[in-house]
Amino acid sequence: MSQTDDSTTVTLTNHPRVFYESLQLDRGEFEVATAVADALGKDWQVRVTIGPYRAHSLTYDIDADARTVNLDFYSARPRSGYTIEQVINDIAEDIQ
Repeated sequence: MSQTDDSTTVTLTNHPRVFYESLQLDRGEFEVATAVADALGKDWQVRVTIGPYRAHSLTYDIDADARTVNLDFYSARPRSGYTIEQVINDIAEDIQ
């Protein structure tokens, strides 16, 4: 997918490899997604979902074939319970 994709299932952002697949709440989730995308390099994109009733602050799923990391945030506390550095390290480790 690229920023020129006209899909209605994703929302473009001002970062070329970060996309929302849900509403944007601007509670810090975009900064985390941007940091992950920048750390992984140009071949990877990050898709963000955020919403209520999650049992986690942040969880991720990696689609190595599509070179996509899916980040899912709990909307009430999307930036608590983890550090960005640890998330990036865990994702990088899982990719290898």
